[in-house]
Amino acid sequence: MFQKSPIAFLDFDGVLCDSVREAFVSSEIAYRRLIGADTAEPAAGSNSAGRPNSARDAGSVVGAGGSNGEDNSNSAGRSNSARDAGSVVGAGGSGSASGPGLGSITTASSTDEPGFEDRLAVFRSWRPFVTRGAEFVLLQELMARGEKPSEQAYIAAREALPAGRMDEFHAALYQVREELLEQDREGWLSLHRLYPVASSCLPEAADNPRVYIISTKASEYVAAILSGNGIEWPPERLLYPGKRTKLDLLTELLHERGETAAYLVDDHPDNLPEAFVARDGVEVGCYLAAWGYAADEVLARTSLPKLGEQQLVDLVRATPPA
Repeated sequence: MFQKSPIAFLDFDGVLCDSVREAFVSSEIAYRRLIGADTAEPAAGSNSAGRPNSARDAGSVVGAGGSNGEDNSNSAGRSNSARDAGSVVGAGGSGSASGPGLGSITTASSTDEPGFEDRLAVFRSWRPFVTRGAEFVLLQELMARGEKPSEQAYIAAREALPAGRMDEFHAALYQVREELLEQDREGWLSLHRLYPVASSCLPEAADNPRVYIISTKASEYVAAILSGNGIEWPPERLLYPGKRTKLDLLTELLHERGETAAYLVDDHPDNLPEAFVARDGVEVGCYLAAWGYAADEVLARTSLPKLGEQQLVDLVRATPPA
């Protein structure tokens, strides 16, 4: 398949880490800020958990006007920091940076609310359709509408967003993540669970210069999660593509290194166009993680090669350091 030994590129969420609880908590707080809801007390037209009963009650953020945002990344498409990745909400007139009545926030502002686990279960049902972090805020909107989870409904809602709205979702989400890391670091870290595959291969792979982690989550967050689990990963091998595709970023990195082959392991088939990609002088083998967020129906219909956890461990361990 490959003319030379491939470099490894591993997705983070859904391959190495289950971050659904964090994604839910952070996006719920971000969504409430955007619609002007207070997390401290239930708002009028909401249920006992403070959730708006409908998007109309909440003052829906989907379909409203918005300004276009910019992707703050360096020339390689790698975000310089979480602050670059998500600036303070407000530039588009969609909400304040701190939100009404929110002030200091903790993860408990969501996790201690009645109905948290039920809302999380619905959010988890929507999760397989998400391709980038900003879309978690869109999931909150769909839940507020009472939509039933389906890929068709999700795609329709995403395509209906006006220009710039996803950038505002992105900014709101990253603002919340920054505040939670500053004000409730241990609580925020506790919302993430590394899959066994991560604990099995990452400590050893941290010393292998040909194994990278590539994630749509800002690199400093990935580093914090790994460090919180006792894994110190070299920052130069944490890649954030911004608005670019993962394939675009890893292709550029291969050119920089003078390499011609790689494999990419991801949990979403949209990031893996086909089993084997040959373009711009490089070859990329694509694998779908069978244990992550991919829905059963997606796994059933895709022709992409699927990896089990032990297969990924073996693949990473077989990646030569030079």
